[in-house]
Amino acid sequence: MFFEWEHGDGTDHIPEIVARFEAEQSKNGESAKAIGGRALQRLVRILVDEVVQDLNAEMGSFWSLTSDEQLKGANPDPPLDEVKRNLLVDYGEYGCHLPDADIVVYCEESSKVICIVSCKTSLRDRLKQTAYWKLKLEQARLTRNIPVCLVTLDKDGDLLTSLPPYKKNYAIAQRDLDATYVLRRDLQPYDKIRDFSCFA
Repeated sequence: MFFEWEHGDGTDHIPEIVARFEAEQSKNGESAKAIGGRALQRLVRILVDEVVQDLNAEMGSFWSLTSDEQLKGANPDPPLDEVKRNLLVDYGEYGCHLPDADIVVYCEESSKVICIVSCKTSLRDRLKQTAYWKLKLEQARLTRNIPVCLVTLDKDGDLLTSLPPYKKNYAIAQRDLDATYVLRRDLQPYDKIRDFSCFA
């Protein structure tokens, strides 16, 4: 894959941090789901950025992070304009559109997309959305080799066990994504479904 990382025990507390943040912020009337999703995305971005900075120092690489939100502007600054072009999905007469990409790791020198990281607190239909974009990216030569992975709290426990009968989300995670990283202590890792400590 694109990189491997062994982190400390700090990530074990991310589910509790997100839950606490949801409880505190939802007092303001905002949806707890939306609040939790943004909190998870920020935390995962910090962790991925830490990995990227370590790799840059060790390997002399020039990787950086962006997101679909940063790329959505009409004319993002270089090299983000090229990164945007390297991610677009062509819908023919309906135009070119960016996939959902919470975190995009890219090479500053070449604007090559190294990977896409999607962050979801619970799976439900959201895993299908991530898998959809992976399948769309595979249809074009320029984007077909971009790894797409998911980081999730898996609040509903769909990915916890590798034993049959398999839930639909488990099957999608195993077949359609490059990797799914779960932030739960009770996970039984198997194949493409991994503990977040093996983020790779």
